[in-house]
Amino acid sequence: MAGVSQPRVLIVDDEPRNIRLLEGMLFGEPYHILTATTGQVALDIVRQEAPDLVLLDIMMPNLSGYDVCRQIKSMPERRMIPVVMVTALSDVDDRIKAIEAGADDFLSKPVDATELLARVRSLVKIRQLYRDVERITTERLKFMAGIAHDLRSPLNALDLSLNMLEEQHPATPATARQWSRIKTCIDRIGMLANDIMNFYRTESGKLELDIQPVPAEQVIAAAVEIVEPIAAEQGVVLDVNNSVDLDLPMDQHAITQVLQNLLTNGVKYTPAGGRVTVSTYALAQDAYHTYQLPLNHFPPVLALPVEGVVFEVQDTGQGIDPADFDRVFGEFDRLKATQEGIGLGLAVSQRLVRMHHGEIWFTSEPGIGSTFAFFLPR
Repeated sequence: MAGVSQPRVLIVDDEPRNIRLLEGMLFGEPYHILTATTGQVALDIVRQEAPDLVLLDIMMPNLSGYDVCRQIKSMPERRMIPVVMVTALSDVDDRIKAIEAGADDFLSKPVDATELLARVRSLVKIRQLYRDVERITTERLKFMAGIAHDLRSPLNALDLSLNMLEEQHPATPATARQWSRIKTCIDRIGMLANDIMNFYRTESGKLELDIQPVPAEQVIAAAVEIVEPIAAEQGVVLDVNNSVDLDLPMDQHAITQVLQNLLTNGVKYTPAGGRVTVSTYALAQDAYHTYQLPLNHFPPVLALPVEGVVFEVQDTGQGIDPADFDRVFGEFDRLKATQEGIGLGLAVSQRLVRMHHGEIWFTSEPGIGSTFAFFLPR
């Protein structure tokens, strides 16, 4: 019986003799072999066993290899499992179709034993290295999520106590600024805790959205209410230019957080006297020219939906160096070491927008400012 620590290799083929052939080639290697003769059985094994590698035949009845590969790559917790297509097809279009389905590599029939061993060893090693990184990252996220969770109770108690204290001792001109600073700090800590919790939940597949029709102006108002004191503290003007009177299917808390993150980011990088503006644009067949993707936006968005809304946050801040564009949506990455935060806001925002079947992008020019925008389909 194979040891539980052995890497697991799943062989999928509707011909048992082909499975026996590949098993024979892998005999003597330190792998625990799993087998399936149908696509559905293969998917069940992937869900239950999480193999380290899948050797997948393309030409199978019912669920083809393309279908199986596509479904594996759509599983949040299984998408990084390497899939090697084993095929007698040599046409370039067939290989392109496999790549589009998410295949990581190919083996041509008849399979060469030396080539098989080389590819299996390489991909299994990469998978194990990824598992190590994944385990360390998960432990770090759980630790941070625990801190964020523990922060919420005392933070809520502090906010409630301050509101009661303010009612008993109303702010005077001499104390108004101090009250404002305290509340701003509480809001910032709350936003940070939400970012950490939502990042952990999206990465672990535990975040469930509560999709309801919500007016666009409602989420803007909720975000502005939180960010406006922060902007005032830094001497930044916060403008709202909402031209959309539509309800959109969304998780209100999630999209409010996205707008809070974009607005807070704009305020953070804008000097005193600058301006941050949030605008909306309706997308509809009869309103095609209300918004067009900028030519130099990043990351590239292929197309906007036929119907929906674009939310845009523009600042007059310092802008982003084009050399840093690839890092903007990276987690735990701050473009400026002098800026506070842990570098999760934009990473979380991108994940939340994509969970709504939307996309987020930006344009920026150093010394001029940045514009971040995202769309939600209707």
